[in-house]
Amino acid sequence: MAEHILYLDSDAGTLEVVEDFLRGESYACDTAATPAEALERLRNNKYTLFMTELYLTSGNGIEVMKEALALDNELACIVTTGMMDVNDAVEVMRAGASDFLVKPFHLGDLAFTVEKTLERRRLLLENRRYQSSLEGRIREAVAELENANKELRHTKEYLENLLNSSVDTVITSNMEHKIVYVNRGVTDMLGYAPSELKDVPLARLFRGGDDEIRRLYEQLESGPIQNYEAEMIHKEERHIPVMLSVSLVREQGGGEDSVLSICRDITQQKQLENELKELTIKDGLTDLYNQRYFHERLQVEIERARRQSHPLSLLLFDVDRFKEYNDTKGHLEGDKVLKGIGDVVRECTRDYVDIGCRYGGDEFTVILPETDEALARKIAERIRTSFLARKFGECTLSVGVMTYRRDSTPQSFIRFADEMMYGAKRAGGNCVFVYQPKEKQIKSEDETPPSDTAQAAAGARGGRMKFGICSEIFKEWNDMERVINYVKETGYDGLEIAPFTLSQYVYDIPASTRADIVRYAEKAQLDILGIHWVFVGPEGVHLTHPEPEVRAFTQKYMLDLINFCGDVGGKVLVFGSPKQRNVAREISYNQAFDYAREIFEATMPLCERRDVTICMEQLTHWETNFCHTPEQTIELIEAVNHPNFQLLLDTKAMSFLEEDRPEVIRKYGKYLRHYHANDANFKGPGWGDVDFVPIFDALRDIGYTGYVSVEVFKFEDGPEAIAEKSLNYLKRTSVARRR
Repeated sequence: MAEHILYLDSDAGTLEVVEDFLRGESYACDTAATPAEALERLRNNKYTLFMTELYLTSGNGIEVMKEALALDNELACIVTTGMMDVNDAVEVMRAGASDFLVKPFHLGDLAFTVEKTLERRRLLLENRRYQSSLEGRIREAVAELENANKELRHTKEYLENLLNSSVDTVITSNMEHKIVYVNRGVTDMLGYAPSELKDVPLARLFRGGDDEIRRLYEQLESGPIQNYEAEMIHKEERHIPVMLSVSLVREQGGGEDSVLSICRDITQQKQLENELKELTIKDGLTDLYNQRYFHERLQVEIERARRQSHPLSLLLFDVDRFKEYNDTKGHLEGDKVLKGIGDVVRECTRDYVDIGCRYGGDEFTVILPETDEALARKIAERIRTSFLARKFGECTLSVGVMTYRRDSTPQSFIRFADEMMYGAKRAGGNCVFVYQPKEKQIKSEDETPPSDTAQAAAGARGGRMKFGICSEIFKEWNDMERVINYVKETGYDGLEIAPFTLSQYVYDIPASTRADIVRYAEKAQLDILGIHWVFVGPEGVHLTHPEPEVRAFTQKYMLDLINFCGDVGGKVLVFGSPKQRNVAREISYNQAFDYAREIFEATMPLCERRDVTICMEQLTHWETNFCHTPEQTIELIEAVNHPNFQLLLDTKAMSFLEEDRPEVIRKYGKYLRHYHANDANFKGPGWGDVDFVPIFDALRDIGYTGYVSVEVFKFEDGPEAIAEKSLNYLKRTSVARRR
């Protein structure tokens, strides 16, 4: 009979994909979109596994899971979420979850986790039944001893044989925490003969000592304890992981109560869990650690370096001309290059000390604990030359080196190393650049500043693009100063603000908040490049509405938006808002066009005074029926005919045009004032299949000097991951050239 699974998630698309997949894996699967629906199904059906999203639209996944476990304590639970830190993971597991999955997850990972969780449930139920059966038989034996004095010896021998036949260690201790009885299973598990432990304090056998035993005895007052994990101490002082089942045995007729502990060795289970953990932190292709583990270990090593005043260095490098090699030779040969880097890193670094990681794509990092700048430079050069000796065509390495300073944060540590890497790449590649904190400049491996030739090579690449990011991914932080500082530390040049993250109506944002944004940005030396998502939040605004009153309010609200943009130092006001520009059925497109032109023309004098440019965004035909092609958008721009009314192009929106993106950029380059970087999958640049190398080539060809700003529409990967991976990808592709 198929295992019966219930999955709770607020996202209908996720429910459908997971349900179809699990049914295809021969599971019986039901879904629920709300906690109430899920709990109703749990009351009326028997399920073996309950899966729930942690952050639900109408509730909290942990609370729903607790109610589910209250209905059926044999239910296995898995929690899924797109945003989870260590505290969330601890809370989820403490609440009773068997495992958790971080979105987006591969369906293979889902199948593996479901199978592992159901197997663990089966083992736990089997263990529970086994332990319950064993405890019952022990109690029967004790009862027989009390009621049948004539058979006392026979019963005692039977009980001892029964206990000694168990592979588990069975311990009886008195209320003074001393061992009264232990079976022969203790010899195999802990190396003691049973006679050696008579009257020995129970705490001697547990790593947690007296404190742990005291907590166990106190917890027994609330009832039996099951599936309690602890570590016992072997006679040879090794630690043995065990699963405990502990119960209080009440003696009848005035006898002394005792505590019965059944201890099962779970060493193999723990080894399996460690192996599984290793799989989750390793990159499958290179066998180096992955990006998630890199961030975890970097934080740990920074804290250790700060606490112990030890040196710490970081290498960040990527493969020069890798994309050309991969495109020419094929992905299998490209994989050999990446595997080769993994081998080189292991050969050139210290086992169990240095931490080599694949940061993403063809970008790698090495954390070098207790390594100063001079040694880090030598290791970087060794990695560079060792890779060069493997002769992967024209592929070489550009390596950035950064040595920890006491004022470094993880973000600034990575950012400086990243800047060194791109300095090396702009100098022509196949070299090592080292950050020099005293001189505040980059130096190459031979400790001389970059030559004129190197600088010319960097200039030939067109200079560094300016990168911004949109603020809505940080909405849950609810702290603009934190957002601005993080964006700067990550390496962005500017922030694009969504006003709805501050207030439903822009005119309700107080002057003090506007002044604070300016102050935070000036202190961090970060540009507030402009605003976008301008009609998200307010009610009653519509660019092409048939009613004059609505258009009048919309025009006034546009003036409020322009003033807010100017107040915070912004230069660009992005107008997207597909729903609030749609053409109503009762009017023609030409009427809607005239309404929009009139509103924008009326705002131009204020735009000119506040030095704000409205950028009309071309959107897709499935988002809006107004200005959904570049031609329609340019027609409106030419009709308004003002330098403060220009064009915004968006990577995702251009995915649905017949012309490719570089052609569109070159064709309408003279109108282009702002560019949004994302992917056709609604995630950030580098998170999908869109290649930005030809996009940057086109932007350079038209002499574009504006911002390339990251705007995403799916936030489940978390703001830090979105911001950092997107920027790394943009930096890498902005200095590449397609031949």
